[in-house]
Amino acid sequence: MKKSYDTVAFFYDRLSHFVFGDKLMEAQTAFLQHIPPGTSILLIGGGSGLLLERIAAVHPTGLTIEYIDASAAMVALSRERGAGNNTVNFNVQDVLQVALPPQSFDLIITPFLFDNFSEHTAGKVFAHLAAALRPGGHWYYTDFQNKTPLRYKVLLKIMYTFFRTMCGIEARKLPDVTTLFHNSRYEEQHRREFMHGFIVSCVFSLASKQNQLHGNSKTGNKTQM
Repeated sequence: MKKSYDTVAFFYDRLSHFVFGDKLMEAQTAFLQHIPPGTSILLIGGGSGLLLERIAAVHPTGLTIEYIDASAAMVALSRERGAGNNTVNFNVQDVLQVALPPQSFDLIITPFLFDNFSEHTAGKVFAHLAAALRPGGHWYYTDFQNKTPLRYKVLLKIMYTFFRTMCGIEARKLPDVTTLFHNSRYEEQHRREFMHGFIVSCVFSLASKQNQLHGNSKTGNKTQM
């Protein structure tokens, strides 16, 4: 049987909090206030669904969320979360296997998704998701990054060893997702860093003045936490 996050679902949140405290969730929720009413959201790799609760706390109604995760156990936990009066469609499926109608979502959210993939697979996943984003849409990207102090590089190696063993992820190092965004004409509009740059959260949109979120497209808007 192929390994997945099913093997760690029942203790994943406790483990995450033990290692990172609240920083992972702080990063994932950094820009939720920018989501407009009535937004159609594609949320990939939402894990146990804690992010759903945080979204509902800011936007208790009016959102339509397509919630996709490859782990049946994680999705089962997510179904128990409070999503307010938002419409949430749950789907247990590998990201590359799920059918996504072209240009059908206003917002894509990928919380700590791409760190699971090799460079090659990350490129395929990026292209698959990008095709589902409507013109003028936005992409909320949160993940780890390499430009960090040595202690975090060591932690990252330990994390990869653990999740390759327990969950069977293919990655051994972080893919260069920032280059994928830039090469595909995405513009970084907002950015915050956490844990001395170990974690980054960004808002991207296709580079166009009329697409700028809240009129701010400066990539220099960076906050170190």
